[in-house]
Amino acid sequence: MSQSLKVAVSGSHSTDKSSFLRLVKQHLDTRNIQHTIVADMATRCPFPILKQQTIESSLWMISTSVAEEIAALNKTDIVLVDRPIIDTWAYLMAVTSYDLSSDSNAALATYECIIQNWIRTYDIIYRTQIDETIPVEDNKGRDLDASYRSLIGSLMDSAYIKFEVSTRLLNALNVQQEVDWLVNYIVKEGVDRDRP
Repeated sequence: MSQSLKVAVSGSHSTDKSSFLRLVKQHLDTRNIQHTIVADMATRCPFPILKQQTIESSLWMISTSVAEEIAALNKTDIVLVDRPIIDTWAYLMAVTSYDLSSDSNAALATYECIIQNWIRTYDIIYRTQIDETIPVEDNKGRDLDASYRSLIGSLMDSAYIKFEVSTRLLNALNVQQEVDWLVNYIVKEGVDRDRP
């Protein structure tokens, strides 16, 4: 099968998205299945993020992510995305007063149009669930405010509804089960392992 497969892990910060992808990577490496991980764009964004995120930083993150996903698909048939472009929407909505029903702002309308269309290119999107007993990790420049993480989680739920996204739930209780399911799915689909 020469068809590519793009899997994304979405959700609020400090919900083990990267940890899940590392586990999937280990299993794929063991089976000699080639893949590429597209890392979270926020850590490289030259514009304000988190509680200072702007439409400019949001547009930069989604355009850079789209470009890197395209480049990754040119190298390998399996692409694992740490944060699909829909995640930027929740962070933007947390700090703006945009009228979500209004298309009067050209930049916002363009931004949402890109999300609406590009989100359909992911084959599987995992949605992480916040575990309130686990504190926000003090790394990657994360905002340590637990209530802010919860707000983002709530806005992520709104994003999945707004953009009509189907997801698979990922939480602390089913991580290994979902790693096994995803690896078995990749093997079953027979995504080309011998791509030059």
